Amino acid sequence: MLAHQSPEPDPPIAIHPADGAEQGERQDFGPQGTPTEEWLLHKTPDGQHPDGVEQARLWLLNRARQNPEAEGIRLATSQEPDVAGGRDFFEVDIALLQAEFASYAPKPPAAFDRRLYEAARLHSEDLIARDAQDHNGQIDRIRDAGFQFSFVRVNVFAFTFHRI
Repeated sequence: MLAHQSPEPDPPIAIHPADGAEQGERQDFGPQGTPTEEWLLHKTPDGQHPDGVEQARLWLLNRARQNPEAEGIRLATSQEPDVAGGRDFFEVDIALLQAEFASYAPKPPAAFDRRLYEAARLHSEDLIARDAQDHNGQIDRIRDAGFQFSFVRVNVFAFTFHRI
């Protein structure tokens, strides 16, 4: 499902026990045909990802998606060493940063998807092996992971000491 699409109609509902149902008897909690399996793309098969840091990164991303203008103000004024240090090192135009973030429309939250995680992991390993910072092969890795999209944006950041 794309972020801009609505969820499927007819979500599961609780059905009260029918007259005469025995105590403890299993009750269905949804219309006929409701999936009974968990959606498994929200974590890696080994259950190790997203870990706490990856969850924090996703939380920060969604905070920015929910209110881009406020995020621009936070980034422009934060005294957190990694944020302020990056701003200073790259000589960020604070007024332009805030104006650009203020121009972005809010977006729905993003969710962890193991196909994107796998594509990103492979791309990161390739960047490390080549000591590079580029997008070579990045879109192909997303396609190869089986993730379907009509539009995608990607980013990379090499030579960091912290995952956030």
